[in-house]
Amino acid sequence: MRPGDYWRMFRSGGARLPVAFFREVHGYDLRHGTRTAEIVQVADFDVPPESRRGSVLYMASWSCTIEWTYASVRRIFGDGFPDLTVVDVGCGKGKFLLVWADELAQDGLTQRVIGVDYSSTFTQLARRNLARRGHDRIEVTHLDASRIRSCDLGDNLLLYLYNPFAEETLTTILRNLGNSVSAVAYCNPVHDRAVRDTGFEVVDQREGWHPNLRVNLYVRRDAHRNPALL
Repeated sequence: MRPGDYWRMFRSGGARLPVAFFREVHGYDLRHGTRTAEIVQVADFDVPPESRRGSVLYMASWSCTIEWTYASVRRIFGDGFPDLTVVDVGCGKGKFLLVWADELAQDGLTQRVIGVDYSSTFTQLARRNLARRGHDRIEVTHLDASRIRSCDLGDNLLLYLYNPFAEETLTTILRNLGNSVSAVAYCNPVHDRAVRDTGFEVVDQREGWHPNLRVNLYVRRDAHRNPALL
């Protein structure tokens, strides 16, 4: 992290924001020797300008937010939790993948976990970060999310999103994947309506003083047909 990033946080949110960012993002890297904390502006993404439309800056998810999401999904899906395929759409440098894999290891569980990003720089770094933590079973794919199809990922998907897309792109992803998506965990849910309009309803919600703390967990409205939720 550059000192200027912390100064900008201080100016926009007072002392509370840089302290929280250090604890929830930078602190993870310092403890584990990973590289996820540095903020990257859209203009610096290694993708063609036309592909950046609707993208927002890269900032790693906060550890407490990922941990809350893990606990909520595990509680709601119960015995069906290990059968979910977890997909971080717009995985960046792999922070969500790292913490989710840490939680699985702590609980002695296995699950198929996949990260998808359209930046080759990010996917390469995500793989190195995961290897650093010994999470070599986590899959990372270099792919434009709008081109994902269910045949690439399988069924019974949980999608994790950290407000990475324009509303149109988010809608396209959800429609492309169709009924293969069982649940969506959406951090900083700016385009909440787009998720609801493609057949989902909120079953759990986390509020907070900062957008990085806010998460909506959705399942399909016909979830009673999903064996994992029976």
